[in-house]
Amino acid sequence: MNEFCIVCALPHSLAANAPFHASLFFAPTIRPPAPTTLSASELFVEWAQTLTTDLELQLFDQDGEIECEPLLEPVDPELWRAYFPPDTPVASFMVPRWEQRKWRSFDARQVHDIARNLHMATIYVDPTRKPKPRAHPLADLMLGGFRDVERAKLLLPMPDEKRLTAQLDDVVESGQPLASILDRIASERDPLRRMQLELHRCRRFYERPESQDEYRDRPNPKAKVPEVAPARREFHERCAAAGDHGELLRRLGLVVDVRVTNPRRLRRSQWLAARISRDGDRSAFRCPKQRCHAAGDALVTTPSGADWADGALRIGDAQRFSVLALDADGSALKAERFVSTLPRLLRVEQHADTVDAATPALRSPGFTVTSTRQALTIQESLQRQRTLEAAFDNAGEPELFTEDVARGFRVEVWDDHTRRWASLHHRLASASVTGFGDVYTDLPEQGFSQGVSTHETPGVKNSPIHAHEALFGWEGWSLSAPRPGKPISNLGEDREEAPQEAVDVDDDDLVHPLRITTQSARGTLPRLRSG
Repeated sequence: MNEFCIVCALPHSLAANAPFHASLFFAPTIRPPAPTTLSASELFVEWAQTLTTDLELQLFDQDGEIECEPLLEPVDPELWRAYFPPDTPVASFMVPRWEQRKWRSFDARQVHDIARNLHMATIYVDPTRKPKPRAHPLADLMLGGFRDVERAKLLLPMPDEKRLTAQLDDVVESGQPLASILDRIASERDPLRRMQLELHRCRRFYERPESQDEYRDRPNPKAKVPEVAPARREFHERCAAAGDHGELLRRLGLVVDVRVTNPRRLRRSQWLAARISRDGDRSAFRCPKQRCHAAGDALVTTPSGADWADGALRIGDAQRFSVLALDADGSALKAERFVSTLPRLLRVEQHADTVDAATPALRSPGFTVTSTRQALTIQESLQRQRTLEAAFDNAGEPELFTEDVARGFRVEVWDDHTRRWASLHHRLASASVTGFGDVYTDLPEQGFSQGVSTHETPGVKNSPIHAHEALFGWEGWSLSAPRPGKPISNLGEDREEAPQEAVDVDDDDLVHPLRITTQSARGTLPRLRSG
């Protein structure tokens, strides 16, 4: 069995009074030739006990060893045994191979602005009454190069939406690499054509040909909603399940904080790396060099690209990030239908029938922060992960940057009234593990947002990969704690709306023996306001 542990030395602080100055993050990796259980692992079956009694932990930078003290007090071997019993299933895992599959995404900022501008154009024509189709500014683009309006009315054909859809699919669904598709759309000089292509990308993101069944003139009375496959009760996935909760990771021994004797020594550190040995043997550990630099009293990771600066996302970069005030997805789908329907409305008006060209109403759910061409960034990240995976498998210790270790980000909002930054992730968390009991109760902690995730069409082999550009949205509530009160449901027999009671799941039915409950920390959320 091939097993090793990747140990990342994550920088934290330069302050002399900081509770710790760096953290060692442990990522267990087991690659058995066939599925097995944790009892077959020599290194991880009793990891917490091994960590506290058998391992030597050191911290290094480019100038040599840094004198420090690992803080091992929180590590609880009994908690490890309860969370990772010896019969925990273990399976090998690999970084997904998604490079050769079709990718779908859409420019959230572009479709947001298209929908907004179409709506503003309608108001510009007449702010109090619904405009006629020919009066809408978009009609001139629809009529193309016809200079004589009367001649244009006579020659306007009945729109063929099926043919138009096929033409747009020839570009959007061409099967070419996503970067080539985006460059082709960006080079389109016809403003109407480019608008249609941008909106069609959003349509295909949700209206997927591979998920459409054959047409039936009557519904199948025996049809059932397909069941969702349960998550695996697997060792690596169980490690990931604990990854959102720092205190739980510390008590399991998957994170160990380090207090440096002379924090000023870290101010000149260009990288940090751990050195872990067991009875003098380091072969079971991969300790990459984490690039870092000082930023005030903080010690932060160093990025390889331009998205991060001193540990923060550069959302002020208008070429990369956008703040959207409207529901981009819903607005884009409404705008796509309006643009597709306008030729038909013009035809109806040509026959002197009653018709109007009022654009659909738009909705604002708060604000959303998006990242342009995020799908390409994810593709690059996947390729980078494959490179790192190969290096670790060959006992390498590569250099890491911010993009390699950032699991997400925390959002803070400036409150003009209280004159302070307010985190949207403060919460009180309680955790319990089956067979162990309560780990902690109402512990103040901070969650985080993981940003963009990818997904595929369930039940379709090698279906396209879908990546949205939204990083996060805020509607005035916490991003890491549920809203107060019970959800409203109408799934009962009488189909009447009523508060939904919490579902009580037996311990035997849990995928992982972990129960987490969270609530917002009182007084930490600012008000959402416009402007």
